[in-house]
Amino acid sequence: MSEIEILKRLRELERVVNRMKTLDKARALNVNVEDDLRFPATSVKLSGSKPPTSTALWGGEVLSFSDQAVIGNEEYIYFDVQLSHRWKEGTNLRPHVHWLGQDTTAGNVYWRLTYSWADIGAAFGAATPIYVAAANNAVTTSTHTMSYFPDISGVGHGGYSGMLICSLSRHSSNALDTYNGKNAYLLEIDFHIDMDTLGS
Repeated sequence: MSEIEILKRLRELERVVNRMKTLDKARALNVNVEDDLRFPATSVKLSGSKPPTSTALWGGEVLSFSDQAVIGNEEYIYFDVQLSHRWKEGTNLRPHVHWLGQDTTAGNVYWRLTYSWADIGAAFGAATPIYVAAANNAVTTSTHTMSYFPDISGVGHGGYSGMLICSLSRHSSNALDTYNGKNAYLLEIDFHIDMDTLGS
């Protein structure tokens, strides 16, 4: 093994040790250490019948969710979540969207997330919907906004590699969506999770 390879291995080991120290400190102080399960807009499955529009923005690409006044016309994406081996069993998941509005018009975008969660060996049930009325930034255009859904309870779930089958839409036919006539640009949907290990 060359000297350069040895130095690389030592740096990797140092990073692992530092992460372990962080977890040890968190346990000692009884505080949470979080990780992020990430689903960028460029990596999700679009609805075959009612997809949002892929839109070029700032040298990249986002998904544009339009304002649909008629129920059933809303645009959807789909994605699946596997629980990380770092997840602290039984703790809640904290889903949230990263997005921005078309302009600085004041109003709320009513995001809708559905999920069905099953551990290995368990059966999936009917999808559960949760919502967030997310306020558009009415001061500065193209402002990155992060909006949290209600927590998804982890009570009764355990073991590694549980799965969630999910969809995300803008529930714009609902009266709580007041960003009228404007598009909401999705950057990413994430799930914050508590972690108590570096993995299995």
